[in-house]
Amino acid sequence: AEKALADVRDALEKLTLRAPFDGTVLSVGAAVGEEIPAGSGQEPLIQLAASDQWSLLAYADEADITQIQIGQTVEIMFLAAEGRVFRGRVSGVGGTAKAGGDVASYPITIDLLDFASFFLPGMTADAEIITLRRSGVLVVPKSAVTVRRGAPSVQVPTEGEPTYRRVTTGAEAGGMVEIVEGLEEGDTILLPDNVRSVPQGSSTSPNNRQPQGFSPFQTTMPGFMRR
Repeated sequence: AEKALADVRDALEKLTLRAPFDGTVLSVGAAVGEEIPAGSGQEPLIQLAASDQWSLLAYADEADITQIQIGQTVEIMFLAAEGRVFRGRVSGVGGTAKAGGDVASYPITIDLLDFASFFLPGMTADAEIITLRRSGVLVVPKSAVTVRRGAPSVQVPTEGEPTYRRVTTGAEAGGMVEIVEGLEEGDTILLPDNVRSVPQGSSTSPNNRQPQGFSPFQTTMPGFMRR
């Protein structure tokens, strides 16, 4: 009798599903009393969200995806909390492409390193992946740099007609391009229309960053998962 009772208790214990972490039930795909045959569907029966571990799914164009690597730092801004920046880290790159116009986009998984009580599945955020940092560099508007005789050049004012000066460029970001050689801080350059000149801005401060070839993109949080 004692063995039979122990067997019943063991069977009853196996009927209780216990999550291995604290969190919130997002969805349940069955009703009480409904029989679910094994292997009857591809969708998960129950979806859970860990309360203190959040991930978001983003997409990057094929022109940018080659610059994104696992472990890169991400700065995330939520529309629900303007002015606050949350830290993140790239944990996954690539997968099935999502077609959109003439350019394919690829998924990126970003793990959030910071947590806030307002986080909810489906929220929208802007994520900026830092692919490269530069400090104390000389930058000019990208539109001011043209290719002349096979080399990048900028126009500079002279007493007569403006002349082209050959430069060596470096990283690009946010519509600006780094000038490695050919200009000095304080030099004046001309924009392509030759209408107005712009003094070459001062070098970036050590606290400013110039991520190469990648701009902020919008991402959504369709569902959070435990890492």
